[in-house]
Amino acid sequence: WSLGLPVDDLDAVQTQPVSPDQQAKARELIEQRITTRQPAAYLTHEAWLQGVPFYVDERAIVPRSFIAEVLADGSIDLAAMAWPDVSVDGADLSPDALAVARINVDKHHMADRITLLTSDGLQGVKGPYDLILCNPPYVNAQSMSALPQEYRAGPGPARQPGRHPPGHAGRAVAQ
Repeated sequence: WSLGLPVDDLDAVQTQPVSPDQQAKARELIEQRITTRQPAAYLTHEAWLQGVPFYVDERAIVPRSFIAEVLADGSIDLAAMAWPDVSVDGADLSPDALAVARINVDKHHMADRITLLTSDGLQGVKGPYDLILCNPPYVNAQSMSALPQEYRAGPGPARQPGRHPPGHAGRAVAQ
């Protein structure tokens, strides 16, 4: 997508020649990816899930699954897109993650249905809710240190398994 090609319809441009400028741009991006070991989404500031583009940067987790998209990377609007009759509260402790979420909520014109809240767990939310999704850190410190650098990129608090004490998810359910 950094070349301006339609990611959702690459078949339509598969025979289109790549210009020298596009080649240089692609080469630069590939070299930056290899050199920095940053996820491609951080370099392009875009991630796609379910055919929907989302803004992403180092303040939010790179989406790698639907649940990560909905919960952890500032793109809670995918849930609102999937269920157009619902209102969604997106909560995060990180002002940075909420700033990325705001970019995506605005980009997808969802401000009338999505409220972003600063909250540690359920402490800052009001409810009641019909459904609560939670994605606390679940990879222990030893496993995290063994992951490739790309998977350790991104916001520190979201990657720190020690940030939430044992029982954190259970307390959230009890609330």
